[in-house]
Amino acid sequence: MTTRRTFLSFAGLALMPALPARTALAHGDEIHWPPITDTPSDQRYPGRWVWHELLTDDVTAAKRFYSTVFGWTFEAIGKNARAYTLVRQDGHAIGGIVARDGGGDAGRGGQWVGLMSVPDVGNVARFVQANSGRVIFGPKWLHGRGEIAIFADPDGAVFGVIRADSGDGDDVTGDLHEWVWAELWARSAYRTSKFYTDLAGYDADEVQRPDGSYAVHLVSGGFARAAVITSPRPTLASAWLRYVRVADVAATSRLIDSSGGKVVIAPAPGIRKGTVAIVVDPGNAPFAIVQIGAGEES
Repeated sequence: MTTRRTFLSFAGLALMPALPARTALAHGDEIHWPPITDTPSDQRYPGRWVWHELLTDDVTAAKRFYSTVFGWTFEAIGKNARAYTLVRQDGHAIGGIVARDGGGDAGRGGQWVGLMSVPDVGNVARFVQANSGRVIFGPKWLHGRGEIAIFADPDGAVFGVIRADSGDGDDVTGDLHEWVWAELWARSAYRTSKFYTDLAGYDADEVQRPDGSYAVHLVSGGFARAAVITSPRPTLASAWLRYVRVADVAATSRLIDSSGGKVVIAPAPGIRKGTVAIVVDPGNAPFAIVQIGAGEES
């Protein structure tokens, strides 16, 4: 197993839309879903975020944007509007794109949803329902993918879980233009972190941040998998923020601006020494980019 070292979060803000009520996931039994790893195995790492799905109103615009900014490539699974788009970076699968159904949700904006590996999706669903969360989708077995479900936690932050038929893939730090970190911006880091530690069996590790506040790292298998921080604006809805690794955060920010996206919080010396930015894609799906230097991972 390759080890990893996580990095501290930063103070900033991005508005994240609520997950649409209906998506093409509802038609999951109509296609053969690609596995989350190209090399099936029995490796499973409960608590690790193993997959990311983009829910968007405009798949074509999303593909054009992410291809330009990160060099991602795409593979259509299925046909017409209900096709699923597999995302690859450097030839291997890192996520998918799902077209939302139309109707009243149109124009509300896209969203990246992370899926956490769990041993029993049904048990998680029962836990969420018993602890003031909400089941949005599933549990459902998707042919070729495994069993998944999507939830909202007690404060409305959306996340997913999966028990993948293919196993979870290697437990390694994401390479360039891959997902490397997840952060939950919560109304209360301590209260919300307990929900996730009870849900997934995480250990909670309190870490002081550069601004003097604290984050709670969610630890499993000896590695921090994500952080929960108290949002600097707790009146806003809680939401997960996903990070993509880049070589040059300033140059990538400029490319995002010129490719149909928008930089919401630009890199600045006072925010993790200028190594991060919060951005949105053309469909208003927020995510973060991070430049990891030597010595910040092993």
